[in-house]
Amino acid sequence: MDIGAAAFWIFLAAIIVASIWRKKHSEAVRHETARLIIEKNQKIDEAQLKELLNPTPPPAPEWLVPKSRVGDGYRGLRIIGTMLMFTALGLFLMACWRGMMLGIYEKSVLGIATGIPLVAMLGVGLFVASRYFTPPPPDDKKGN
Repeated sequence: MDIGAAAFWIFLAAIIVASIWRKKHSEAVRHETARLIIEKNQKIDEAQLKELLNPTPPPAPEWLVPKSRVGDGYRGLRIIGTMLMFTALGLFLMACWRGMMLGIYEKSVLGIATGIPLVAMLGVGLFVASRYFTPPPPDDKKGN
């Protein structure tokens, strides 16, 4: 086995183990804090104890959860579909060029030619699937 691959899997295992340990440790610290509060005060507020043992997660950062607008899915699928269709066109032109240079039965030309319909149909499929999303509202700026 390659040393790089082994190092990657060891690193991945270390990250997983560290995250599990951190979660268990923070839970143990919360329970220890609750135990100390109960020992010292004898009387504890029920809501405060629930909040301590089951804290509410912090809100997600704004950059992580972008605000979606009406028509974003429509535009996104249309853009990606168009890009894939033009990529298929570029692959077709490259296959034609390589076919003229190397011969039509060259292995690389046949491989490229096999992938062209797949890429093109994926692009067409995404473009057609955009019809199931709400289209964006029309712009009010006419003539500008």
